[in-house]
Amino acid sequence: MSDPDLVRIGSGTLAAALALRGAELWSLLLDGEERLWHGDPAWWDYRAPLLFPTIGRSVDETVTVDGRPFPMPLHGFARDLPFAVAEAGPDRVTLVQTSDAKTREMFPFDYRLTVGAWVDGASLGMSSTVENTSGRPMPFCFGYHPGFMWADDEDERARFVCRFGHAEDSPVRRARMSTGLLLAEREPCPVEGRTLALNDGLFSRGSIQFERLHSRSVWFGRPGGTGLTVSFPDCPHLGIWTRPGAPFLCIEPWQGFAAEEGGPQELALRPGAMVLEPGAKATFPLALTFGTADPGA
Repeated sequence: MSDPDLVRIGSGTLAAALALRGAELWSLLLDGEERLWHGDPAWWDYRAPLLFPTIGRSVDETVTVDGRPFPMPLHGFARDLPFAVAEAGPDRVTLVQTSDAKTREMFPFDYRLTVGAWVDGASLGMSSTVENTSGRPMPFCFGYHPGFMWADDEDERARFVCRFGHAEDSPVRRARMSTGLLLAEREPCPVEGRTLALNDGLFSRGSIQFERLHSRSVWFGRPGGTGLTVSFPDCPHLGIWTRPGAPFLCIEPWQGFAAEEGGPQELALRPGAMVLEPGAKATFPLALTFGTADPGA
């Protein structure tokens, strides 16, 4: 994708840029070094999109609401539509997207999606709030999808791990590669205790999707060193993904999943979907903190 209009914030240590298209985090420079995936289209041309009002694929790119079909692109539409700047300062910004005639063709509700971002030292905080401004209950999913720089060399990539905040042993889910739809069957959790040893083979069948997650933080780095901590206190689900051979890793806190193969197309019945009553809000905080010590050392 071509460079969009950007808004920049920073501290003395960390400089961030967010795109007005999709409120997508576009750059994270730690002491001048880029830590966010740069969107090379040879691998993946996004960087850190926001996923709303769906996550993943929908059957025939369609969802139903009260039995009526509506077109729905991969990961929803918010990531490709503009946000407006509500507030801005040297170290923080608030961006807002609201429903309009175009969004109601895909999602027959009025909503407000507010994304705040701020920088403090070596940490970027975000807070995304979904508000139902309709007069009826509104089903939706929401997710973060940031990609982080990994390593070009396969052997070097295999030296990295993810450390979870708690031991994880619940079965995980996958999506069918050909359709992107969530498979009904589960498979054994690849995490040993709190540690997921990373390698390209883990992702030969796509993302690893954690449905019953105990942790609300994940550390990413080389064992015994310093790395990145991703904290997501109010997202109950998680995806970890890359394309095999690619030099980036996505750590994706979610509320919800793709449509399930053979399951209902009704959005309110999608796995992990939330339903907001009229006037209600749901907020999803995220923190990215660099230079944190390996919690497993």
